[in-house]
Formats: sequence, structure tokens, C-alpha cells
Amino acid sequence: MITRPGGCIAVIGVLTAPTATLPWFLMFMKNLSLRTGLVNPQNFIPKLLPLIEQGRLDPTVIVSHRLPLSEGPRGYDVFAGHKENVLKVVLTP
Repeated sequence: MITRPGGCIAVIGVLTAPTATLPWFLMFMKNLSLRTGLVNPQNFIPKLLPLIEQGRLDPTVIVSHRLPLSEGPRGYDVFAGHKENVLKVVLTP
């Protein structure tokens, strides 16, 4: 573990299954903190939308898949299964 003594480990995003184990004894000995939480993305829309409208922020860089709405189940499968190097899936009618 490369976190400095007294440091903080942050879990960002929603995990549906354990992806790593933490050495709890080492965390205790190094006095580390573990932080988790959920984010309400609606809080950020008033700040981000003007940046997008002004061309200062390009949200398309995180869109890895564009699928027709008829392929919605496949889009959800790809996203939930972390397949095909997926970041974000956009479904279009």
C-alpha cells in the first residue's frame, strides 16, 4: 500500500462486488482513513451546463459507446459488465 501514514483512501463510484481487499492491520498501523460516499450528479448540472454550452468542457470524451434505443439491454449489459472498455453508454431514439 503506497498511501502515506495518516493518509486517506477514497472509494469513488458505486461498487457492486469487492474488487480488492484492504490490509486492515496495515491501515491501522499507518493510521489511514477510508472514505466512501455517493454523489448526487444533479447538484453539478447548474455549474457544468454553462461550461458545456460555452465549449469549455467537452463531455463527449467519456462516451465510449453510442447505441440505438433498441439496443438498450445490450448497452446496460456492456456497462454493468465492464465490457469493451466501456466508460459511458449513450442511447439515442
